[in-house]
Formats: sequence, C-alpha cells, structure tokens
Amino acid sequence: QRLHRKTRVEVQALEEARSNIRAILELPAQVDGPPGQVGSEAIVAAALQRQALTLQDQTEVHSLEQLLHDLHLSPEVAAPMLQWHHALRQCSAGGAARSGARCAAEREDEVLTFK
Repeated sequence: QRLHRKTRVEVQALEEARSNIRAILELPAQVDGPPGQVGSEAIVAAALQRQALTLQDQTEVHSLEQLLHDLHLSPEVAAPMLQWHHALRQCSAGGAARSGARCAAEREDEVLTFK
C-alpha cells in the first residue's frame, strides 16, 4: 500500500491545526499566573459569563467556538477537539470494561463541562 504524500498546503494546514490545539491545551498551565495577574480559569470564567455561561455548563461546539474566539484562540479546532474527547472517553470506557473496572467515562449521564 502506497502512502499518500501530503502537499505543501496540507502540511501547512496540519502544522497550523497542531499549533492552535497546542495553544488551547497550554491554557490550563497558566491557571496560577504571577502575583497580581489573573489566572486562566478566571479569564475563561469571565469570557463564559459574557456568553451567559459558567464553567459548570455543558460544552457544545458552538459555545466552545465562541469561547475560543473570545480568548483570541482558533475556533476552528472546537469541533475536532470535542470529537477527540468523545473518542477518548469511549476508548477509556472500553478499556475499563475489558478489565472489569468502572471509570467515570462509562457513566452515560456524565457531560463535558468547561471546567
């Protein structure tokens, strides 16, 4: 089977997507900023409040896109990130089921929140 070589445009798009996702994933590392500076959780909470949402509200694609836009991050990665989260929860639940253990990912009533 031959591997498809990516074009320069495809490679650049992939690099940009990775960079955007990395910026989003690094946001929680900034929770405790330097003294006198507001941490990322407070910034996210304030941005959500402008949308009439809280950290405890369910995360959906549209609300995550708006949050990322408000935080000057790339909203285009909202849908893929939520899809990946869902897939990881399913894998985690499958692994727990095979081992006989129960995990939080198996709970059907569990929803993803902004927290």
